[in-house]
Amino acid sequence: MFPRLILPKKNSHKGENGKVMVIGGSHLFHGAPFWAIKVLTRLVDMVFFSSVPEVECVVNGLKSQLWDFIYIPRPELEKYIDEADVILIGLGMTRERHPFPLPGLNWQDTYQLTTYLLKKYPTKKWLIDAGALQVISAQELKPLSQVIITPHQKEFTNLFQLRLPSTLEERKKVVSQLAQEYKTTILLKGTVDIISDGKTTKLNRTGNEGMTKGGTGDVLAGLVAGFWVKNPPLTAAQAAAYLNGLAGDLLYKTYGPFFNASDLADKIVEVLWNEIQKNKK
Repeated sequence: MFPRLILPKKNSHKGENGKVMVIGGSHLFHGAPFWAIKVLTRLVDMVFFSSVPEVECVVNGLKSQLWDFIYIPRPELEKYIDEADVILIGLGMTRERHPFPLPGLNWQDTYQLTTYLLKKYPTKKWLIDAGALQVISAQELKPLSQVIITPHQKEFTNLFQLRLPSTLEERKKVVSQLAQEYKTTILLKGTVDIISDGKTTKLNRTGNEGMTKGGTGDVLAGLVAGFWVKNPPLTAAQAAAYLNGLAGDLLYKTYGPFFNASDLADKIVEVLWNEIQKNKK
């Protein structure tokens, strides 16, 4: 079921409906953040994006197609973190730690950058996904006062160093217990998504096999971040999971499993508005 969302007020002004910082991309996975950005620019007032220098040429090439975000060079990143309501980190970032890090902060090292920012800004709203989620330890979540993680099953088991039970009911208990212990909201992606803040646990059954393609999780992350600006974390994660899967199900009716993340991102707004209208009745 699609939860009721807090929406922009009719008399709101520019800047009152949220600012999101996206930190992601690498020389290997330069496109991943742009699926999230494509969704976010339709949900919030301003999107900041910061990446490694290799991605700047991609940004310049995209200016004729996607110009609704502000690109922030890494040295200026912290100026804009203060301004952002939600920070989404990890999309398209490399998974390895450099074994012999350079003195000082190495902006290209996912582990160094992620842990540095989490320690410096523990009270910000952090949505941690993909590359960033794969290099940190679960203990590094505990000092954060507001955090959502969106792992797939392998990321989840690696992060918490455990094996997932085979039954859905047992998995629900594990996710709920860990969300409570680490004071985080967890959206565990799967055939059935499990969403929990440790107090309440929800299941999402929308979606299909067409959503195994790269980028659909980035679309989901963008939705969660966009909704979290105004809504409680559990509501944001539940709404995003439901809507992302529902958009995929509607595409499936026309194309079967033969759609991609860009198709999904384009379908989201139509599906979102339809669900909002139905909830008003």
